[in-house]
Amino acid sequence: MAAFIKDHDFVNEFLFAAPTPATYQERSFPGDIFWLDDGEASKFPSIFLCKEGACCCIMYLHGNAEDLGLSHDLLKAFRDFLNVHVLGVEYPGYGPVPGNPCEGGVNRHTRAAFNFLTQKLRIPPQRIIVFGRSIGTGPATNLVSILSKQRKQSAALILQSPYRSIKTLAKELVGPIANVIMDRFDNEADIVNCHSPTLIIHGRQDELIPVRHASVLYDKCPAEAKCLEIIEGVDHNAFHALDHIIRPVSTFLQKIGADRLPPLPITSHSVMRTLDEGQFLIPPDIPEPRGESAAQPGFVVRAIGSLLGKTNEWGLDSIGSNERIANHQNVGGRSGGGGGMVNGADKRVPNPKTAQEAKERGNVALASGNYDEAVAMYSIGIAMDPRNHVLYSNRSAAHAHMRRFGKAKDNAAECVEISPDWWKGYVRLGQAVEMVDGAAAAFDVYMRGLRVSPGNPKLEGKLADVYRKSLGGKAELEASPLSSPACKVVMEHVHSMLQLLRCVVNRCDSVQECMRVRVPRHLLLAASAACAGCECLVPGHMHAHVRLGCTRNTRR
Repeated sequence: MAAFIKDHDFVNEFLFAAPTPATYQERSFPGDIFWLDDGEASKFPSIFLCKEGACCCIMYLHGNAEDLGLSHDLLKAFRDFLNVHVLGVEYPGYGPVPGNPCEGGVNRHTRAAFNFLTQKLRIPPQRIIVFGRSIGTGPATNLVSILSKQRKQSAALILQSPYRSIKTLAKELVGPIANVIMDRFDNEADIVNCHSPTLIIHGRQDELIPVRHASVLYDKCPAEAKCLEIIEGVDHNAFHALDHIIRPVSTFLQKIGADRLPPLPITSHSVMRTLDEGQFLIPPDIPEPRGESAAQPGFVVRAIGSLLGKTNEWGLDSIGSNERIANHQNVGGRSGGGGGMVNGADKRVPNPKTAQEAKERGNVALASGNYDEAVAMYSIGIAMDPRNHVLYSNRSAAHAHMRRFGKAKDNAAECVEISPDWWKGYVRLGQAVEMVDGAAAAFDVYMRGLRVSPGNPKLEGKLADVYRKSLGGKAELEASPLSSPACKVVMEHVHSMLQLLRCVVNRCDSVQECMRVRVPRHLLLAASAACAGCECLVPGHMHAHVRLGCTRNTRR
């Protein structure tokens, strides 16, 4: 009964001041956003950013006046500068989904997200860095406290601008009247159970949550590895992402050796497969966006509550640009032309009922340049029909249009794995691989495709393009050293680059001779693979059997 009253009293209106309207929608951040079950028949959004080769994962619990749309740039900075996987957790009543923000709901979302990391992605608890900011330090400390009681540890606990408890803070702000409220997020009680390495960051000039709160928590924390970082000249809302957050965190992780752990066996491809198989990419049907209504805190309440965690500006510079990112002023999801709205308007239609309907709607969105919507539709279709290779191919194309070539590569690879005889999958894969790994790697992909579909003009054209690039842009075959009489490694009737390499040919006295006329090494490797067992791409054609390191060729 006490928990029910606490989760439904008026105090929550002061504690939780979700941005209204939400700064993102259910189909923002395609490929990053996914949906978790909160255990009470509702879904809530989360964001996962994969960093291949990372040793740890940060689970980020944001402040009370921001949502994942405002946090997205900071999460990407964590991934890129700290070399970690990142999971951003949304609170009830935040983002596009209506709900009741309260202590019980926030803790419930936090545990669901943690279980996703440990059970679905199989990340051990000791590789998870729990990071809480402002109001988010409550669920962060509570989670690590529970782990410690179970004799488990997280990789680290990081608290930015923490408080002793909400009731203690309220007493300092409004005096004895705070005695009438029920306490919640009691960090002072939970911190005594936290034995994981702990970093506390606080601004010296913070007048909302005074720095003494951080000092008390530091003193009561029993962790052997702990650090209190007091940032001079900084109040509650003036943290600079790189100087005041990322650098202290990086230094602390180095001190505890978290950066020297073996990489986690997680790739963007494996994450994508997990999300697809678990149907985590299907957004819920939301008939109306969360916005101003009787169920939402009024303007005055939100204005007061916003003091408990709103950051005016992270002060984070975009990588490779001089633009400043004012996280609490920007609307998330703008990269690639897709924002929180669909086609610039808030068009809300029910999710498709079949995979075919999802594909058709995705194709319409793709053709109209609405790539975010296309990715969302193809993801819904894949959840309904996970062996549909065309859906993966189309989703790869949508990601490629947004220059997300890593995700395009992963989807195209899945397409080829499901349907290895479909030539178009190799075209999609080759295009993505060229952007990620270079022309030589794409060359091998197109060669694989030609073994499946000999003489395919599309694959031959792509092969010619990447081969020309590997020769420094020479457009004509005659300009290539392959035209030397000493080494003909193309078909007899090849007369232009578009007909290059249907088959690997017929007069090569030695590989050393090939090397002397500067045949690219990746071409020799492809020739060796194509001629293995004397299988020719064009049946019946006379060709040489090329082996690296041989001094004579073998004829058949």
